[in-house]
Amino acid sequence: MIYCDEHDPEECEDCGLSHCDGKPKRRGEDAVMFAAELAIQQLNLPKNIAKGGWENADPHLLVERGVEEMYEIYQALYDLAANPCEETKQHVLAECGDAIAFPAMVADIVRKMEVGDDDES
Repeated sequence: MIYCDEHDPEECEDCGLSHCDGKPKRRGEDAVMFAAELAIQQLNLPKNIAKGGWENADPHLLVERGVEEMYEIYQALYDLAANPCEETKQHVLAECGDAIAFPAMVADIVRKMEVGDDDES
């Protein structure tokens, strides 16, 4: 690991270091962390909590739902272009959070799958 010896990341926001560990930021880190927060916000809305967990869901169906959510982003972007205001901007971000949540659910299911050591085909 590479650490910055010149800057304390808690004191120097402009040195390009993550605040939490002093490691250099990786490409896309800020965007992905922002997107993760959007997904977490959507997953924790009461209407989504009421739907229950995804642990037993078919990952293929989750991908299908994620694709549907991508189309909702597409529509929200049209709405933003037609009426560029804070409300339509926030709607795009909410739809992004919805869409991002589905591949996160798939990844969560797949990482917990038990698989063999080698391909047996």
